[in-house]
Amino acid sequence: MSDVISLPSDPLEDVLAPGQIIATDVNGKVRFLRVLWADPEHLDPAEAWLDSQPQLVAIDVRANDAWPECTPLKKAVTNVTSSLWRAHRDRDPFHYAFQNEGEISEELLDNYRERRERLSRLVHLIADQRPHCFRKDQRTPLIAQAATDHQASPSLVRKWLRLFWQSGEHENSLWPRHGLAGTSTIEEVLREHAVLPKRRGRPVSDAADVRSPDSTIGEQDFALPSREQRDLLLQGFDEYVKENQNKGLISSGRGIPWADARRNVIRRYFETRTRLLPDRRGKPAPTDVETREELLPSIQQFKRLITQNRKMAKIVENLEGTRRFNLLHRQKGGDPRRMALGSGGLYQIDWMLADVYLVNRLTGMPCGRPYVFFVIDTFSRMVVGIHVTFDPPDFRAAAQALINAFSDKGPYCARFGRILKPGEWACAHLCWRLLADNGELARAESDTIVARAVSDLANTPPFRADLKALIENTFRCSNMGTLRWLPGHTRGPRERHAPDPRLQSQLNIDQFTRLLIDWVVDVYNTRVIDKFPRTELMAKYPVATVPNMLWPWGFKHMGRPRKMPTEEIRRRLMPVADATVREDGIWFMNICFLSDEPAVQKLIFKAAQHGNFDLRASYDPHSTDEIELLSIGSSQPPCRVPIGGISSQYAGKTFQEVNMYLEDADALNRTHRRENERKRRINRAEAQETIRAAGSVIAAQHGNLAGRNKLARLSELKSEREKESTTMKQADVRQGKPQPPSPNLPLRPAIAQRLDLRARFAQETRSPSS
Repeated sequence: MSDVISLPSDPLEDVLAPGQIIATDVNGKVRFLRVLWADPEHLDPAEAWLDSQPQLVAIDVRANDAWPECTPLKKAVTNVTSSLWRAHRDRDPFHYAFQNEGEISEELLDNYRERRERLSRLVHLIADQRPHCFRKDQRTPLIAQAATDHQASPSLVRKWLRLFWQSGEHENSLWPRHGLAGTSTIEEVLREHAVLPKRRGRPVSDAADVRSPDSTIGEQDFALPSREQRDLLLQGFDEYVKENQNKGLISSGRGIPWADARRNVIRRYFETRTRLLPDRRGKPAPTDVETREELLPSIQQFKRLITQNRKMAKIVENLEGTRRFNLLHRQKGGDPRRMALGSGGLYQIDWMLADVYLVNRLTGMPCGRPYVFFVIDTFSRMVVGIHVTFDPPDFRAAAQALINAFSDKGPYCARFGRILKPGEWACAHLCWRLLADNGELARAESDTIVARAVSDLANTPPFRADLKALIENTFRCSNMGTLRWLPGHTRGPRERHAPDPRLQSQLNIDQFTRLLIDWVVDVYNTRVIDKFPRTELMAKYPVATVPNMLWPWGFKHMGRPRKMPTEEIRRRLMPVADATVREDGIWFMNICFLSDEPAVQKLIFKAAQHGNFDLRASYDPHSTDEIELLSIGSSQPPCRVPIGGISSQYAGKTFQEVNMYLEDADALNRTHRRENERKRRINRAEAQETIRAAGSVIAAQHGNLAGRNKLARLSELKSEREKESTTMKQADVRQGKPQPPSPNLPLRPAIAQRLDLRARFAQETRSPSS
């Protein structure tokens, strides 16, 4: 035996000692190796017996065809220190798998001892020739010589030699194998130690494929081999999967419904079957056969049968559908977080519909759920820009988020009452590349981002949210960290008799934006990222994995920052629409803009002289304070026009809020006009009826209606009524009065819903005294 190898870096100094068992896990398969030989650690290469380096010899204790395996000692030490090999400190299974002398009866003990000694002499002829016996080329002639000397077959010599080495050269492993009733195999002992998983399922029957002569007609003989039954189970499971394709059964949280699949297969193939069985005369006849429940496979047996004969990936793909399988279950190689080499290298942008209702700043009424845009730096995991709006997600809203991401955050946060400290949210840089989904930036308007040298633009393929996993996870964090605690939060599907979250809303868009800014600055950008993929440069220049610290570190060591003035960014990314110049101001989206600038006054004077005309104007959808006229003239630069005139009351609001307010006011006015028109028609009809009654009395007194029937009088009254209505309409047109709408004209659904919500909100918030 050789010296014991000690490992200074490992607390188990006898891990590689001869006789020890080493456990290793290779591709999910557990192996147990018995150490047979270990060279000294500082062996002279000239004295090495294999490959001029120290060797470690081990053998698999469970394989029936195992032979000693030689491993370089350095590699073995590395495997132990890296925990690829670990010591098996449980009981040695071979000490319990073979009988001791006290367990053998006295009449057989002498015979057993004699045979054990004979086998021991045979095995030691080979095992004592170490380390040469561990090499196959030198072990083969030794086995042949030992078999010749003892008149035994070489296969028998190999069997006992392998068993002798696997047991750690234990003498009791050489007991004769016959008559050892009650002994346990190595597999059973390891399962008792809870090292190997327990076997599941009923063992397969080994009966012959013949029908028992004692079986009666109408009773199925389950002593038959399970090949036919197995084929039916597999066929039934394939049909079950085909019927439930693309139904998302695994996404329900139950996993693969094995119990339901087994129940479906048994009901289809095993409850009642028709087979051709011999009748009383011996001729085959169709006979209904009922299955015995106790002989059917259990759920664990059914699961084991399917997993051994079908690929699990294909089963999941059929049940979930190809799209959900590729998104959730397929093997994903690589790491999308490594697409950015430094800060500002790659930004990700996306939006979510916030799970909270807000109120209008003008009326205090619930006005809906806002859309929140996030822009995140892929390298530092830092939120570099946000935007909250009621407008549907399109390029205009995305451009607002990009303007916020590329500009200084100080004025933006001060607008909502948050004063930033130096370096607290120092993100005012352009990105080299922008990654978006196949949505608001997948249109012709987004080409301005590339054409005006802002950044390169890339859109992810459909159904590939995993390429933007960072920003998708940000939505979950924002809902868990901020939105779920706000008044008016929508907590899943609304239950019966639950309070309406719209009536509980209290925050307006400014207050909500302030809370979101506080969460980004104080929580999200200052968190510690535990699983951040560190690089070699981080080992040379250490940095804490905090977004606020990774951002400047990336610019210092890896990135090339780019900046652009805020006004230039706004000019390149702001949305553009038509504004109408009239004699009373410049009207844009039903809002008046007015200025004392000579250029603006000149445009208004031109409209008064020659009529209205349109100009292109850029605007901020989040603020109605001003617009910028772009096409004033070839020699004049763009001109900013503030809000004014009769629209001054809308300053500081968003275009969406103003439009909603104007729609509600117009709906109320139309309702009032319809009521007035209805009353006027009633009064007019009553007056006409009074006049006709008076005329009838006068005509009766003078006898003018004598001889005229009732039908002629009604026709004359109808024609007079039509003439009178036409005359009144012509008079209204001459006076310039607008024509009233039809009394049966319905309101728009969104406006009607808001008006109904306004009434409910007023009723809910009414004080008890009133």
